[in-house]
Amino acid sequence: MGFRKEATQYKLKFEDPDLDGLEVIAKSLPLRDFLAINKLAIAADDNAEKQVEQSEVMLKKFSEALIGWNLEDDRGKPVPATYAGLLTQEVSFAMEIIRAWMEAIANVPKPSPTGLNGSGTYPEQSIPMEVS
Repeated sequence: MGFRKEATQYKLKFEDPDLDGLEVIAKSLPLRDFLAINKLAIAADDNAEKQVEQSEVMLKKFSEALIGWNLEDDRGKPVPATYAGLLTQEVSFAMEIIRAWMEAIANVPKPSPTGLNGSGTYPEQSIPMEVS
């Protein structure tokens, strides 16, 4: 019997008080996609064509990871949590959401104080050792 790791889901957090009330749920992405986005970001520093490519890749990857949001348009209609819905948003707003997502997926969690198996840390000092 094998182990299946479910994709981690994140409720994104925003520092901007203007985004208070915005709820965005997105999942993580495979390491290969994370590395591809970062590689494009480095290559895009001085290359306008690479900057456009990097933006498109990032938008597409984020929209694949987007599970849902409570975003509405200016008429109060729900904006679909899709690539097409994302493209209807202002650049700075979309990038703020993606920044929060990138921070969430790049954040390495602290080790559990209870250890890997939930039963406490390994008692290294209490293991009897024979000294020669």
